[in-house]
Amino acid sequence: MPIPARLTALAIFTLAALTLRARVDLTLAELGGSVGAVLWYLAGYLTIVTNLLVAGVMGYIAMGRRVGPGVVAAPALCIAMVGIVYHLVLAGLRQMTGYELLVNHGLHTALPIATVLWWLAFGPRGLRPAYLPWLLAWPLIYTGYALVRGRITGFWPYPFLNVDTLGSWAVLTNVLGILVLLCVMAAAMMAIDRRLSR
Repeated sequence: MPIPARLTALAIFTLAALTLRARVDLTLAELGGSVGAVLWYLAGYLTIVTNLLVAGVMGYIAMGRRVGPGVVAAPALCIAMVGIVYHLVLAGLRQMTGYELLVNHGLHTALPIATVLWWLAFGPRGLRPAYLPWLLAWPLIYTGYALVRGRITGFWPYPFLNVDTLGSWAVLTNVLGILVLLCVMAAAMMAIDRRLSR
């Protein structure tokens, strides 16, 4: 990876690490309890685990490691979807101000934009339709995990996944809608990738 790619990857890693740490501190102050309990609570959210994925990939790149097209495209796709769904569906559900609002925008706005811009500028080219399962794997694994966890614990991280409130068919419809959105976004990424490759 060229130096500008590594330096900007390091900047994204740093932003993700600081923002996630701030989110942990805020949740500890709000809910109390042990650090382990707070980490387990936050691990229920796609926003948190996807930002962790972004931090891991960007940290790996910052160390000078080579990555394939899907390794960056997959977290870029998922973090973009996190930002879109948050701003279209979830943003009005909780009122935030001050430092908490800043941290929230770091996770849902700044990091999605920065990750997608990094992929556009430096991402390894060569996405093909064969990469589609790889691109969809992370959000699908998370969805299965969130539904199983919700059934066991009664904790539903997002209203559109709440089987107890909406019922199984409504949640299935919501999941299929998100899957369609992801497929459209993945197709757009592949088209952009082909254009950039030229």
